[in-house]
Amino acid sequence: MKKLMIILSLCLVVSACSTSEKNEEQQPKAPVAESESPNTSISQHKLETAEQIEGENREKQKRKGELDLDHIENVNVKGDLLESVMSLLHAVKNKDKDARLNLTYDPSFDEFSAAEPYILAVTKIEQDNSRVKAVTDEYDLKQAAEEVTIVKISTKTLDSSLKETVGTGDYIFVKVDGLWKVYRFQ
Repeated sequence: MKKLMIILSLCLVVSACSTSEKNEEQQPKAPVAESESPNTSISQHKLETAEQIEGENREKQKRKGELDLDHIENVNVKGDLLESVMSLLHAVKNKDKDARLNLTYDPSFDEFSAAEPYILAVTKIEQDNSRVKAVTDEYDLKQAAEEVTIVKISTKTLDSSLKETVGTGDYIFVKVDGLWKVYRFQ
């Protein structure tokens, strides 16, 4: 009988404890004032440091001196298209925003404004009509342009480790009112 009483007592104590814990969980807790945890502060500091380092690296990647347009290899870019491409590149070199925008179909797609300080040289221009039909259909250019072509423009820049690298971009050019204009980078 004594053992039975001890077991019943233990059951009551365990039951009472679990009920007490359950009630504490259900009671609303007072809101804790929001404050930055040390982890948030450290994360914010790391982010600011990373942004500062990135900004310093971007500054180091900027071109010193003039944009080199004197050593461009030309593949199949001829006539008035060549004239427009070279005029655009000279406008970029001379930081002539008005001339650059005059040779841009839609100023909201002014691809060269942000890239200009980082381009060391233009190394190659090449007309590539392999995707003209697809691009014309994709952007519905039949109505807007007399002609459409793609010019691959290769530029030399500095990569994040400050080594020279050459990259090539496809630029869609459209002929509107007899003048070739850059439509978009693709």
